[in-house]
Amino acid sequence: MTKRIWEDLLTERDKQVISAAGYDQEGASSWESRGMGTNPMVLVIDMQRLVVGADEPILDAVEEYRTAMGEIAWNAIEHIETFPSRTRESSRRATTTPITRTSTSSRPSSRRRARR
Repeated sequence: MTKRIWEDLLTERDKQVISAAGYDQEGASSWESRGMGTNPMVLVIDMQRLVVGADEPILDAVEEYRTAMGEIAWNAIEHIETFPSRTRESSRRATTTPITRTSTSSRPSSRRRARR
């Protein structure tokens, strides 16, 4: 199995599961065999102000939103924003590759209730 950057974080049980499931072998169940498939989709997760924050050091960004990543997220955005067009270009059905984004929404203040 090709060394992945996250492998040092795997527990012994994680490694056993990967092996038992066949993900450490070549073939249909291996990581290397996974491609775009016949109906790919781009899923963009957490690219919103609450998670991204301002383009500033993370310790400053968390002062506004405690979940903000600041400049770390903005550095990633430079790469992420080109991905949908590259995905469409490499897809066999380039005009139909859907792009889905996650988002959060706030409830109107009139609907918020204090928990007791």
